Amino acid sequence: MRKILAVLAALVWCSPALGQVIGPQSPVGGVTTSNNAAAGNIGEVLTAVCVGPASTATITVTIATPGVVTWTAHPFSGTLPRQDICPVVFTTTGALPTGITSGTTYWVIPSTITANTFQIATSVANAIAGTAVATSGTQSGTQTATAGSPLTSPNAANVTGLPLTAGDWDCYGSIVRSVTGSTSVTIANTSLSQTSATAGTLSDGSADQLGTAANVVGNDFSRNVATRELLSATTNVFLVAKDTFSASTNKAYGTMFCRRAR
Repeated sequence: MRKILAVLAALVWCSPALGQVIGPQSPVGGVTTSNNAAAGNIGEVLTAVCVGPASTATITVTIATPGVVTWTAHPFSGTLPRQDICPVVFTTTGALPTGITSGTTYWVIPSTITANTFQIATSVANAIAGTAVATSGTQSGTQTATAGSPLTSPNAANVTGLPLTAGDWDCYGSIVRSVTGSTSVTIANTSLSQTSATAGTLSDGSADQLGTAANVVGNDFSRNVATRELLSATTNVFLVAKDTFSASTNKAYGTMFCRRAR
């Protein structure tokens, strides 16, 4: 059973007008010296802050089990309350190691993050579990990593996710769509879901949906959603985009913030 808290809804930032250029929005994350309580206590905070496709770099990958990505001064953090289970896509001028496919979305494993390195997983659930990709074979050329999750119309895709232990959690999600100038958007659905890559529903408040006549947006835009998650056991909760669009590309990134209410 899930519902939007009236008070939380009142606090959620209003979505910007379609076409306004913005960055990812998020509440202030908890810190151990102030508003982030210890795990299991009311006020515990978890948050994932995932940057967009403007964050890109030349990287290296080890041939190993698991493979380690070196991205100097990358934007991800695995230090609580941050758990940046964030999408990243790899491309190359030559060949990537076996185990990594060019153009496929992988997920940063927060427990492996250091200042310049991290390991990757094939899904949000695997990133939470710490199941890393192994690399083998040989590689060549220049390897590039780009943050953000490419979307395909009209399919649902994860943007991030968090593992929430049993209890009541107030969760907020914001997804920014990074669209090219010719992309025509019909639906932008933002949801918090307990099922991977599956949109929530408007009726129970787990989804927010922008519906419009085919509209060439021209600029990045965001949509926000807030829910209360009532959990009897540890559950992965996913921030999901499910957009209908045509002509050119749409890439998603954003923020998920959850605070224990009980």
